[in-house]
Amino acid sequence: MGTLLNGRYELGEAIGTGGMGRVHRATDTRLGRSVAIKILRVGGGEDDTTARARFKAEATLAGSLHHPGIAQVYDVGEDESSPEHEPFIVMQLIEGTPLSRLLAERGAIPADGVAKLVGQVADALETAHLAGIVHRDLKPSNIVVTPQGRAVLVDFGIAWSAGSEPLTATGSIIGTAEYFSPEQAAGRPATARSDLYSLGIVAYHCLTGVSPFRRDTAVATAMAQLTTDLPPLDDSVPAALRTLITSLTQKEPDDRPSSAAIVASLANAETSPATQIVPPVTSAIPPAAQATTVQPAAAAPPPPPTAAPTAPVAPPVLPPPSGADERERRSSHWIVLAVIAVLLVLAAVLGAQALGGDDDPADPGSTTATSDSPTDDPTPSETPEPTQSSEEPDDVTVDRNSLIGLTYDDAADQLKQLGLSVRREEETSPAPAGTVTGVSPSGSVEPGSTVILTVAKEAPETTAPPSETTPTEPADDAGPAAGGPGDKKDDKGPKKP
Repeated sequence: MGTLLNGRYELGEAIGTGGMGRVHRATDTRLGRSVAIKILRVGGGEDDTTARARFKAEATLAGSLHHPGIAQVYDVGEDESSPEHEPFIVMQLIEGTPLSRLLAERGAIPADGVAKLVGQVADALETAHLAGIVHRDLKPSNIVVTPQGRAVLVDFGIAWSAGSEPLTATGSIIGTAEYFSPEQAAGRPATARSDLYSLGIVAYHCLTGVSPFRRDTAVATAMAQLTTDLPPLDDSVPAALRTLITSLTQKEPDDRPSSAAIVASLANAETSPATQIVPPVTSAIPPAAQATTVQPAAAAPPPPPTAAPTAPVAPPVLPPPSGADERERRSSHWIVLAVIAVLLVLAAVLGAQALGGDDDPADPGSTTATSDSPTDDPTPSETPEPTQSSEEPDDVTVDRNSLIGLTYDDAADQLKQLGLSVRREEETSPAPAGTVTGVSPSGSVEPGSTVILTVAKEAPETTAPPSETTPTEPADDAGPAAGGPGDKKDDKGPKKP
């Protein structure tokens, strides 16, 4: 029997560890269910009072959320048997594979699977954002894909809400540099749109297999988030998904979609219920196993040994032609006949022209026929014209500043004249009702892209919005499989100068 925590939780193997603590698979002996327990490491150099406060905040924040895409918190307490009374959180055990491991082992994910993942994670983020909670550390290791194909968001170790108390020194940068937003890299407060930026970077990584801003150091990575444009996605990625990722990864928060609900709606429009985030590895195994098993049976009735001497004198026996092969041969036969017929017609036309002298034919049909003759002298400039006409149109420019403040109809008319589609999303704003307050994406976009216009609507009588003052605290990656601690160095960004 393993260690019994507080007379109730039987600890099993460690499934995650990091600078702030460890995560164990465990059994709740009272309820008879498997759980994950995250245990805080105290006395490791950080002020214990601050560490315990942050740990309690994580449990409180995550415990208030109820969504199938968010790991549930069941219990919180302190280990009474340990001298330090180590705090612990009891969480839902998510059976699945961290997205970071899937990317490392299997590479890029198909576009429809990425759209499915974005839709599911955005839906979970919307629940958190409506509760006033910002995750602040969205990355592949904090997303677990279950065997049923659901993406589950874990580890609210550095999450923040308006009610949170500051737990680290002002000016510290928290999160993971490869995925946090430009405003976080600059030391500004994280908002719900910061989570959306991180989701866009995760989606890009899933599509390409490469983290777009990863550099040799955390400082260089953070600077790339601030100053470097996102590398363009390949044309093989559907245009709607490219547009969505472009809008999510805009450097300015106001240029991103105004809510996670909008992102989920756009992403889900690109998928079907049957879409899987990643095709199961086992899907290719049954055919191979059947081939291995059936092959000996097919070879079971070999020809009699006496037939072997006659084999060299007999002509080789080829398998009967398939229907496709027969159709291909017939098609080739008719093509040859057609070519011969065309040549005969051309010869007849040329002969008629020779007998008719130098008179210019009045029949336009004769002109068409002779234009295919090898005696014509085609103009070299005529050759590239079809290629030029087949080129795709250049990108168009969406000027955000010229659209902000216009009425929706006026702004939509301008965008439609550029060959773009328009989607209207309303949000409460102090701006005049019906005027445009947000444009996403802006700048250079592909023709036919969908541009989201955020339109102001009158605000109901509500209390003042929560303060954007945010605590800045060290990252705590508690482990992917259950929202526990992960690699410490991955969670801490550069210090603000």
